Amino acid sequence: GGLWDFSLEAGAPRTGYGVDGGRYHVDETFLSWTLRDGLTDWLTVEGHGEFARDLQLVGGGAVFSVFGRGAITAEAAVSRTGRSTGGLWYVDGETRFGRATIHLSTQRTIGRYEDIAGLSADAGFQNRLALRLAGSASPGAIAALLSTRPARRIDRASIGIPFGGGESALALSWTEVRPATGDDSRILGLSGSTALFGGRAFASLSADFGDRRSLLGYVGWSRPLGEWGQGAVGLASGRGRTQAVTTLSRGLGTEPGAWGWRIVDQESDVALRSAEISHRTSFARVTGRVGQSGNAANGSVEMEGAVAAMGDGVFVATRIEDAFAVVDAGAPGVTVLAENRPVGVTDARGRLLVPTLRASEVNRLALDATTLPLEAQPAVTEVKVRPRMQSGVSVDFGVVDGRRSAEVALVDEAGGAIELGRSGRTNSGVAFSVGYDGRAWLTDLTDRATVEIDGPSGACRAEVDLPGHGEPRRMIGPVVCRRIQ
Repeated sequence: GGLWDFSLEAGAPRTGYGVDGGRYHVDETFLSWTLRDGLTDWLTVEGHGEFARDLQLVGGGAVFSVFGRGAITAEAAVSRTGRSTGGLWYVDGETRFGRATIHLSTQRTIGRYEDIAGLSADAGFQNRLALRLAGSASPGAIAALLSTRPARRIDRASIGIPFGGGESALALSWTEVRPATGDDSRILGLSGSTALFGGRAFASLSADFGDRRSLLGYVGWSRPLGEWGQGAVGLASGRGRTQAVTTLSRGLGTEPGAWGWRIVDQESDVALRSAEISHRTSFARVTGRVGQSGNAANGSVEMEGAVAAMGDGVFVATRIEDAFAVVDAGAPGVTVLAENRPVGVTDARGRLLVPTLRASEVNRLALDATTLPLEAQPAVTEVKVRPRMQSGVSVDFGVVDGRRSAEVALVDEAGGAIELGRSGRTNSGVAFSVGYDGRAWLTDLTDRATVEIDGPSGACRAEVDLPGHGEPRRMIGPVVCRRIQ
């Protein structure tokens, strides 16, 4: 077998997030779990369950590699509520022919299939949103938009082709949707993008040939702005409405002390404006938001963090999305790097939790040697780890106290230098080799250390007195290595 991972989640549902204030319904408790196991290089299986006061759902699936040319996913689930029983099945396939990527999928529900998303819907919020949409869309369209039950049927087909040396791309798609309630949709989509004026231009066009006949178009352009992040402008039109959107954003970095922001202005029949700023500390991510919709305004402040226990330590950090590592750098105040980017500084015990690792992939962790104390000597300054999903790894750089290390000149009883290349071991169990002029670098020494050196004519033993911590560092010796009788 290969890697396996699992997740277990429990809590109360939150509705209207980012739209209507966001509220937790503490009178409901939901539980969900997922287990995945890579049985072979070409087969991964998965199990999933969701449970609530009025819901029991179990399902499973598998992902197959098809001769290295593509992948097929097959999944099925059965749900039972106090009212009824239902099921869902889904099949997905993807492959490549030359430069083209082809994707096909189909999904069906049987009976009255329910899941956590449907049960956690806030009827009051849906009613308020329906009133806002009244007059701007058909009753069938509103019903389809607000429906929380999975669609009865979804069929998709798409093909994407890059060209121009990868600078441009075109994609064509066809989607058919029959929702649980509301109007059917049959949508033909065409989209493309290309490099333009130091940024990237993109456009899309979609036509719905179903019950809601419509034509939607969008054009936009985005460009990096250096330290300011990225800017984008776009124009969308369809169903009798036109929207202009301007966005300025900067992603939140992974290092403590990083700042990020996002400003959006959407001009249409009802103006929508929002601003968001985020800050990452060593133990949490703090985000503040303000927004305006017409004459209404809202705001929120959010703090996210994580607590992890590993070995004899408990650590706090920003939210762990994928996997994490606990790094032991052997000294406080040492800067730790992940993929050559600073991610934090070790605490008083010389440890740091790194919460941004990628599961099932190789991650490179390193120490900034310029921040190590002069007496600290790491066995390595860079390691590579491959953690499992939603789990952690312990990384010890093998840092030892350099004040317990010294260069020693070793001589035999006749005063001649010990031969080059002879091997030895200290009473701490640390092996070493003798270099030119009988010199050896010894580590992890005790105040009065004993060393033994092997040789063709027999072993010899020497005693080394380590200078006090306050004395200047210099070579010790010559130290006589006396033959062991």
